[in-house]
Amino acid sequence: MSLADAQLHGADLRYGIDRTALTPEVARCVRELAPDTATFDFLDRQWHTGHSRARWLAHGVLRACCSHFTTNALLGTYRLHLLSSPQWAALLGPHHPGRLLDVGAGVGDVTRELARSFGDVLAVETSNALVRRLRQLDIPAVRADLTIDTVPDAPYDAVALLNVLDRCARPLSLLHHVVDALTPGGRLIVSMPLPYSPIWFAGPRPTDPKERLPLGKGSWEAQAGLLVERVLGPAGLELEVLSRAPYLSEGDRHVAFYELDAVVAVARRVG
Repeated sequence: MSLADAQLHGADLRYGIDRTALTPEVARCVRELAPDTATFDFLDRQWHTGHSRARWLAHGVLRACCSHFTTNALLGTYRLHLLSSPQWAALLGPHHPGRLLDVGAGVGDVTRELARSFGDVLAVETSNALVRRLRQLDIPAVRADLTIDTVPDAPYDAVALLNVLDRCARPLSLLHHVVDALTPGGRLIVSMPLPYSPIWFAGPRPTDPKERLPLGKGSWEAQAGLLVERVLGPAGLELEVLSRAPYLSEGDRHVAFYELDAVVAVARRVG
């Protein structure tokens, strides 16, 4: 499969960044990726996967009483792909023997790829169903809400917030807690779809978060720049790498796949 084939099936697969729309300091940190075999394999599976009517009827029933995330854990729906392990290595460098905390690990698809860059990993989720699913994949996991709970077994050499800051009630509180859980010089790995459009699942229905990131409106580059300037910098973090990648999700009865346009940032704790 080629990039042209993927685009023919409706995938945008945006990786390019307009450096001229960023400050010189941020532009120097840009590292552009490209789709790889894992990206095309994920899309190929979506185009050739049939969607059972019974499975999606069950999804509708469970969504009436459970959150979106718990429903997906129970049924194995909406599998995800962000970056492959070689792509993570391109952003983070060679394998690190240190400890990784992955907050909001979901069903573990993204965690497994990122974890290969580290010696040890602990996943955190707010749902018991998701914790069980992660453990079934041999990913150590605990249940906690780190917007209010103490970070377990800190400190960590790296903390990942992958598509979490736009899907939790208190993203600024969460960021403060996990930065405090980093070792000096430890790295925060953040991914978030842009444009910023936050929601929070308090139960089966989404609602507005209790805190919002100060990202305003504007182009992908404008909001990525504000993420660095207004969110990461004030949290005591110095940008190392800024990248862009499609955040892909398994489809359903309506479409073969879903695609969001995500920023991926790696920032080091100062001091």
